Amino acid sequence: MGYFSQIKDAMVFAFNLPAIVELGTATGFDFELIDQGGLGHEKLTQARNQLFGMVAAAS
Repeated sequence: MGYFSQIKDAMVFAFNLPAIVELGTATGFDFELIDQGGLGHEKLTQARNQLFGMVAAAS
């Protein structure tokens, strides 16, 4: 038995991550934003924020 099994009054909660609209909880996606143009961190961050804004407006 592990160390934490000795704590008799412990409470453990397991839960799933929240669902993604139109994807649910069983499926998901990977998101990777790459600065292929070599424009730098600031421009990459601006592009990310613009994309997230467009996604939020569409939902």
